[in-house]
Amino acid sequence: MDESKESRSIEEERSMSDELNDDDAKRTRKRRRAMAASVTLGAALGAAFGAAVHNIGLGVAIGVSVGVAIGVAREARRR
Repeated sequence: MDESKESRSIEEERSMSDELNDDDAKRTRKRRRAMAASVTLGAALGAAFGAAVHNIGLGVAIGVSVGVAIGVAREARRR
């Protein structure tokens, strides 16, 4: 009897651990998507700015930098 109870409790711990890992993976994917969206939006806006000043490369570089900064700030605010 004790062995079956012990094996059940081990299985329950494993399933709880798997659920926690799934939640962590979901949060990580969500964070990565948010960061990618910030960088992409920054690059697009930077390209528009770059086109206005006749230097698209500089605009994209500035936009990506701003997008990363916004993504990092959003992540820091969530914690």
